[in-house]
Amino acid sequence: MPDAGVGTPNVTAMAKKSRKKTRRTAGPRGAAPARASAAAAGGDRAAPAGGATRSGPAAAAVEVVPAPADDADALPPVRWGLIDVFGWLALAIVASTAWTLLVATVGGYSIETPEVGESVGRVVGQLASGVEPDLPRTLASAPLSIYVLGQLPLWGVFIGGAVFSTRRRGNGFVRDLRWRFRRVDVPVGLAVGVAFQVVAVPLLYRVVFLFIGEQDVSAEARELTDRATGPLSFLMLVIIVGIGAPIAEEIFYRGLALGAMQRRWGATWGLVASSGLFALTHNQPLQFPALLAFGLVLGWMVQRTGRLGPAVWAHLGFNMTAALALVLDLDLPG
Repeated sequence: MPDAGVGTPNVTAMAKKSRKKTRRTAGPRGAAPARASAAAAGGDRAAPAGGATRSGPAAAAVEVVPAPADDADALPPVRWGLIDVFGWLALAIVASTAWTLLVATVGGYSIETPEVGESVGRVVGQLASGVEPDLPRTLASAPLSIYVLGQLPLWGVFIGGAVFSTRRRGNGFVRDLRWRFRRVDVPVGLAVGVAFQVVAVPLLYRVVFLFIGEQDVSAEARELTDRATGPLSFLMLVIIVGIGAPIAEEIFYRGLALGAMQRRWGATWGLVASSGLFALTHNQPLQFPALLAFGLVLGWMVQRTGRLGPAVWAHLGFNMTAALALVLDLDLPG
């Protein structure tokens, strides 16, 4: 039986000869690894402009394609927040109040609406004195064009403030506030707005009236729609409730306010807080439950779709349904 160690010295000698030939072919010891390390460290410097190396046909067929950068990761952090929301809101209230006072002064309108008893007493006294009755002109009875003028500062600050904050302290109006629309937003948004006004609001106030007694929820809106007595005044009404309010309020409340509050408190509490702010700033206590509930629906639509389009159209449908019902004296269900 042959010894297991036979032939081992010959294999070793052959391996030594092979290593010597390899050294003579490869050049100085360590040269090849050094060149490989230099190519790896050089990266783009070792490759021509086309992205391929110059070491041969096989290497030239390999093209280096850089990985696409993530746009979200490349964007700077948003720096606007609650201070912008409440700062612009305060400025909007001040500007709107000052403008209303100016319009009332120039137009000769009284800001406060006299009580019914006061008006009756004044008319009776004037008739008894032989004087033609003359009730004071109030802003509540002013033409709708005057009302539109009074809303311009409010809408201007809402939109202008949002644009300013997102451009100077964020990544732009469209990206930060999700100002995007799709065709599907029109039918879906209008359907949600009309359904909420026709179905949800009457059901909601059936519950509310159990606690506060039945009241006229439409009284304040009727003061506005009663002035739409002709084509021009009706056009003013459409501008107010169908264009100006949906656009300006959605940009501010569902764009700026919802964005800032959900970054601070999370999606759920941000939705609740922005809806509460929306309802409170309308300064209509009786309408507060409906405005709060509708604000929650609008905010949820923005969070769900990632754009303001559906909320704008829903707001338009909600407002115009109520306005048309009051102008045409239609009875809504409920």
